[in-house]
Amino acid sequence: MEKVNHPSHYTRGNIETIEIIKELTNGYAGFEGLLVGNITKYISRANFKGNKLQDLKKAQWYFNRLVKEVENGIQRQETKRVSTKLQEAAPRTSQKDWGKKSTS
Repeated sequence: MEKVNHPSHYTRGNIETIEIIKELTNGYAGFEGLLVGNITKYISRANFKGNKLQDLKKAQWYFNRLVKEVENGIQRQETKRVSTKLQEAAPRTSQKDWGKKSTS
């Protein structure tokens, strides 16, 4: 049961990786927290599980995905901001004006 509850490759000194992940992901929303947790997991065990390069590449994959998610979030926020500005700047028309030809 020790290999399930406290595997040696996830425990260094008095600190278990799961506790580090819990603290590091506090404040991240959903999927970003999952990505940060996986980055932490693979980095923390890389030197102790058996295939250091593979674990570091996994951490890198999750890190790159996190960067993409953050970039996409910034782009979505910018698109929403621009859309809101355009809506605010658009002339207001009532429903009764719909379909009428412009005289300008």
